[in-house]
Amino acid sequence: MPSLEKRALQQNLMVQWIPAISFATPGERNFFETLTYWDWAVAILILGSLVLLARFLVRFYSFKK
Repeated sequence: MPSLEKRALQQNLMVQWIPAISFATPGERNFFETLTYWDWAVAILILGSLVLLARFLVRFYSFKK
């Protein structure tokens, strides 16, 4: 009986439109392999902002001194 139900679901057009959600962990993927170009761009932007903020604070401290 389960094989009959399985075949009926595979041929149903509406079921084919529903995305499959898998909670299984993918193979051993590194953290850096999962990052996209946008993730890298945001990381570089944040890093640059932090460097400029540190530079500003050092110059501000020198100015106050």
